[in-house]
Amino acid sequence: MIKIAKSAGYCFGVDNAIKTVIHTAQKHSGTPIYTLGPLIHNAYVVDTLHKMNIVAVDDIKNIREGIVAIRSHGVGKKIYEDIVNAGLTYLDATCPYVKSIQNKVEKYSERGYTIVIVGDCEHPEVIGVNGWCNNQAIIVKSPKKAMEIKANLICVVQKTTIIK
Repeated sequence: MIKIAKSAGYCFGVDNAIKTVIHTAQKHSGTPIYTLGPLIHNAYVVDTLHKMNIVAVDDIKNIREGIVAIRSHGVGKKIYEDIVNAGLTYLDATCPYVKSIQNKVEKYSERGYTIVIVGDCEHPEVIGVNGWCNNQAIIVKSPKKAMEIKANLICVVQKTTIIK
């Protein structure tokens, strides 16, 4: 017998991103929809979205029309500007928890705090959060390393799905 936990499935942010992008595709039938990177790290879902003409791309350079969906991991501030400057529309499907971290990083960075992000420097969420403080964050892999940083004003945030 196989039992599926009540909590099985996608986290709130991913579930929201998928529903938002599918709803937008249905509402704007015929309009190309692109996701900046795979909407989530799930090949089955990415393939299913592709069959609905929701296509993952690595950048916006070759997009001439359509809607660019920001995935649940979020992106840096400059990416929003690049999309608008390219004459495209964006759909922000960033997880609200990630968006909250981005807002804090931007706020405290503007106030002169040293921003420290606990997470993998190559993870899209960490890269995106770093983009809200002019890519000036110190990125460490553990909370212990974050505690070793010396500065007068420090704002420490962590990747939303980090487990320690």
